[in-house]
Amino acid sequence: MTDGDADSARVEELAATVDGLTTELLDLQERVRLLEAELEDETDTDRSVEEMFAAESSTDEKADRDVETIGDDIIVG
Repeated sequence: MTDGDADSARVEELAATVDGLTTELLDLQERVRLLEAELEDETDTDRSVEEMFAAESSTDEKADRDVETIGDDIIVG
């Protein structure tokens, strides 16, 4: 086997690797698009408690209740 044959084999191997990586990249890009679409279609049930509470508070026009937050917990009293 000459250096030219070895180089040719290496080029073919690298071309196959690039093709495989390109296919994988396209698959991952499609997966990202699907996840982004899923995220945009998020329903109220998927929102966090904090998001729902904030939305409720803004529509209640500052209802008469004391609210205290400790870490991730919301205490209404």
